Amino acid sequence: LEWGRVFKASREFIEQTKNVLFDKKKEEEKETAAADKKVGVFLPSAADDSRWALDGESFQTALEGDGYDAEIFFADEDSDTQVSQIQSILDDEKTSALVIAPVDAYGLNDVLEQAYEKSIPVISYDQLIMDTDKINYYVTFDTRKAGKMVGDSIIKKMDLEKAREEKRTLTIEFLMGSPDDRDALFFYNGVMEKLQEYFELEKSEGSFSDLGLIFQTTVLGFKIAEVERRRALIELSKRYHVNVYSNSDVSDMLRIQYCGSVDYWSELPQVFRMSKINLNFTIPNIKSGIPLRVWDVLGAGGFLMTNYQAEIPYYFKEGEDLVCFDGINDLCEKAEYYLAHEEERLAIAENGYRKVREHHNYIERINTMLDIIEENENQENDI
Repeated sequence: LEWGRVFKASREFIEQTKNVLFDKKKEEEKETAAADKKVGVFLPSAADDSRWALDGESFQTALEGDGYDAEIFFADEDSDTQVSQIQSILDDEKTSALVIAPVDAYGLNDVLEQAYEKSIPVISYDQLIMDTDKINYYVTFDTRKAGKMVGDSIIKKMDLEKAREEKRTLTIEFLMGSPDDRDALFFYNGVMEKLQEYFELEKSEGSFSDLGLIFQTTVLGFKIAEVERRRALIELSKRYHVNVYSNSDVSDMLRIQYCGSVDYWSELPQVFRMSKINLNFTIPNIKSGIPLRVWDVLGAGGFLMTNYQAEIPYYFKEGEDLVCFDGINDLCEKAEYYLAHEEERLAIAENGYRKVREHHNYIERINTMLDIIEENENQENDI
């Protein structure tokens, strides 16, 4: 699929990264200043991985060519190893910058905090480091353009124009990599931008659906949600006892107690009420509205922690009826706080329960609908 063009482009990105670090207008001053400075480059794969070995060589050549001491590290796809590698040069007074292509985009918060305290700038390379504001720059591929390049190659090599003229049916299967790779969506959209006209998608007149949208709101949406939930549960299970009630088998997650599924009507409300903390992770493609799980937990008298949705402030007071979290670190910190402050936690659960019981029951909903109907009828009569 002509990936050689993409690999070739990596050298251009390394040049961009170098330019971020150094002012090319002052070559002589730069060479003098660089003599005693080191740049740490941290790559995620093994040293014998041809793609990353090429990047390592390019970084080494570019940085040493400008007089800098370049130290290249390969983490062999182990996040703990990468953290240790970063820590190993933080105390070196010569260290003037870090370039990091993360193994785990969510696992570098603590070590980046140390770099920030030492005023060492950080460049996130290839993949964006998440859940932190301690990076200074981000350099990456144009993954949508890379997707277009792949799409063009498929059209050419499979001769899709001829296949369409001959009304032949071809099958393509997309293997898009890890669902928590944020680049996957942009790459897929680039591919589909080129290929979509060759697919036959049956839809009703006036439908705005397309294959890219379907993929985003089904496959990627659910997969990303699953990965984010697993990450959060794993982090919580390192500190606390975590039970999971689900139809999905999570027995592969160490330290987590898999309890299987329970009856929605008779058993699940008891689980919500008896659990110290209940978690809601809204699927990313739910852009508006409050998920049913929020109402379920509060209506059963449970204490709820949920990711933020724009409509929550219209119906509930954050910190009084429920608690919102922003990312895994915030979730863990707030879980620790409310487990240690039981009276506050129970008071919030009670407030949420009373609000749902008094203002969000069937009678209130029916009366609201009747009021809307009556209002519409009055408007029609006035016309």
